[in-house]
Amino acid sequence: MKILLIGFMGVGKTTVGRQLATKLNHQFIDLDVAFKTKNGVGPSEFLQNPAHTEQAFRELEYDILATSLQKDNVVISTGGGVVMLPANSTLIAQSDFEVIYLDSQFSTVLDRLLSAPKTAEGRPLMDNLSVSEFYDLWMMRKPKYAALAKLKVVTDYKQPMTLVDEIKQALEAQTQLFEERSAIDAVDNELFYLLKKRFTLVKQLAAYKAQTGLAIVQPERMLGMQERLINEFASLEMPASFIKQVLEVVTKRAIKHEEQLIAPDR
Repeated sequence: MKILLIGFMGVGKTTVGRQLATKLNHQFIDLDVAFKTKNGVGPSEFLQNPAHTEQAFRELEYDILATSLQKDNVVISTGGGVVMLPANSTLIAQSDFEVIYLDSQFSTVLDRLLSAPKTAEGRPLMDNLSVSEFYDLWMMRKPKYAALAKLKVVTDYKQPMTLVDEIKQALEAQTQLFEERSAIDAVDNELFYLLKKRFTLVKQLAAYKAQTGLAIVQPERMLGMQERLINEFASLEMPASFIKQVLEVVTKRAIKHEEQLIAPDR
């Protein structure tokens, strides 16, 4: 297979690409690494030199991309700005590669980039742009990625190997509605991450209740929360019965968790 991964920085192209290549027993090429191998410095360090323009970088990137696209049995991870040079986009569009767009919410991208360990080269765009400008760049590039992609994979709240399996199955089966299902899977994963976060907060609350003797169950607060959520989400066509069922499951689990934590202390 011949696979090309595109998408904004921080969506996981390098990590997913490397693991996908291993899974398929293919060669893996990271264009940023290939750029450094050929030019002696990586993209970030190259662009930090006042004597170098972005246009000069894109032209060098084009040569590496053109060479890489001649290979077979390969997974290629591109830089986030590869679509900024029209010639690059034309080269990709005219290739016989399976072009896959890895997409994430802006908040996910920002969290990943801010929490990532600092490297020697860094990420100049993160250092030189405000959050608002960075968001505008993300928005501006999204349609460029989408225009080139055969598949879009949503990476939010998914582990790299989950994404590898998702991509492999999609390419082998060529199933319809893949992008919609990928997005739904990401939302489902996010729900469980939020539940995990909620239970962490419940644990902290239980410790406070244990110290102060505050009642575990507070019916008035729970009823007020239920009414507020029903009113807030009524316009989204969520029946009150559905909201009550969700709250019942979540609160019962939280109460049981609190009781297990507090009971030994009372």
